[in-house]
Amino acid sequence: MDLPEELEFAWLMLIGISLTFLLALAVVVFFVYYQRRLFTQNLAMEQLKLEEQQKRMEAVMAAQENERSRIARDLHDEVGVMLSTAKLYLTLPDTKVQDGVFSDPGKIQALLDGAVTKLRAIARNLSPEHLEKFGLEKAIEDTFRYIDAVGDYETSVEVHLHERLSLDLEVQLYRIVQELVNNTLKHAKATQIKLLLRHHPDGWELQYTDNGIGFDVGALQKQPSLGLTTLSGRVAVMKGKLTWTTPKTGGTQANILFPTVHHSPPKHVKT
Repeated sequence: MDLPEELEFAWLMLIGISLTFLLALAVVVFFVYYQRRLFTQNLAMEQLKLEEQQKRMEAVMAAQENERSRIARDLHDEVGVMLSTAKLYLTLPDTKVQDGVFSDPGKIQALLDGAVTKLRAIARNLSPEHLEKFGLEKAIEDTFRYIDAVGDYETSVEVHLHERLSLDLEVQLYRIVQELVNNTLKHAKATQIKLLLRHHPDGWELQYTDNGIGFDVGALQKQPSLGLTTLSGRVAVMKGKLTWTTPKTGGTQANILFPTVHHSPPKHVKT
């Protein structure tokens, strides 16, 4: 009678060991499968991040190339024409001057003044020297002063810095403001522009609002424009966060939050 019980016990032990082995094998297989799937997902996410960074870098580079092309056109089409016309007046034969072709001596002065003004505007957009001298607040105020001079926009600017930031940060913030303003002037069909830059518990906060026609944020995420891609690229470089909202009054609002950075006043630029 004892033998069958021993066999039955041994059989049950064998079944238990087999089930335990199969369960352990299933756990191992599941763990390996989960790890491989997690690795694949992480790899895909890293690939997407790399592609996004590449797109942002390409957008920034394209924007820089467009800026160079714009400066070249401004120099050739406007400053070049003014200087060439002034040179033409200076080289006119005395006979033509006496015949009345050049009856207004003030034209050369006006052309040269216009060329100088245009060159200063180009230099102001190209070089951060005015930022080094006067700071971000003054540079932003000057930008909006030029917009006010057009007469078609109602602007409101509030910049609460209280101290100079690092030059790199001031330049990047200034370029971001330029991107926002250019987008409004080119596409928004707005009549009002508001900007607020202030200290935030987590860093710096930039709010930019216009009352233009706005845009579809969902469509923008699927197929972003070059200008807005460049903007997001600049924000990403500064490790900031950019969100778009639509105010109840209409238009578009950009909310940008930058992390706290160490402040290092820019070096003095010799004049």
